[in-house]
Amino acid sequence: MKAEAIAVIGIKKSGKTTTIENLIRELTKRGYNVAVIKHISEPDFTIDKPGKDTWKFAQAGAKTIITAATNETTTIEKIQLEKIPLGALLKKCAENQIILIEGLKKQIANNKNIPKINNLFKKARNYKKIFQSKEVYGFDERNQIIRAKRKTLKSRRFFFCK
Repeated sequence: MKAEAIAVIGIKKSGKTTTIENLIRELTKRGYNVAVIKHISEPDFTIDKPGKDTWKFAQAGAKTIITAATNETTTIEKIQLEKIPLGALLKKCAENQIILIEGLKKQIANNKNIPKINNLFKKARNYKKIFQSKEVYGFDERNQIIRAKRKTLKSRRFFFCK
């Protein structure tokens, strides 16, 4: 079964992470295996910590570092984001049924195969380019998915297009 990717987009502090947390809880409760791809826009961000062995390996020139602990395996790849196609990131999560993407606006903006959940706020008009589809779905007050026209969803907090 092919993994289904869904992007969660919105401006900073619009609730993207909270939306993804809630989706993960509900989807895993329903038995789905879920992966998340998280875009971090801080230019010098690293999950690695200076002085740790993994950091030393990267400083020595390793491009891929894999850590294996009792309950967790981590892969650190020292490569610039613009050199990795979105498909390659999705492929890393292919063993899951659903892949949630936070951010990566440039990579998903024109991708009509990835539905988008937009956390709506006043500045959301910056995302007009993303919504090129006629099919629009939203969540009503009881968190039930509804099909509606875009105009009727303006007062709602979340909606997604397919």
